[in-house]
Amino acid sequence: MPAGGATNPANLAFARWGKARPQPGAATLWHLLPHHCLDVAAVGCEALHRMPALRAWLGHRLGLNALQLSAWIAFWLALHDLGKFSEAFQSQ
Repeated sequence: MPAGGATNPANLAFARWGKARPQPGAATLWHLLPHHCLDVAAVGCEALHRMPALRAWLGHRLGLNALQLSAWIAFWLALHDLGKFSEAFQSQ
């Protein structure tokens, strides 16, 4: 687990890992969980931006304009690993 912050409730989220050894041979042993969640949301939104047919189809099916759809997708993608904040997962 990343050092520091576990005793300070304001830093609790930043004392959680999202990916262990995010890349082979990486200098860091983990990718912080909040950063991982935001990275996934950003990549997902960019992918959706580059797929106009999918964006139009999803927007039509959900009754959302492009801005609303992007915000909705970003929200759900940012939450995709919410369970990793649990002590059960973090103690693996």
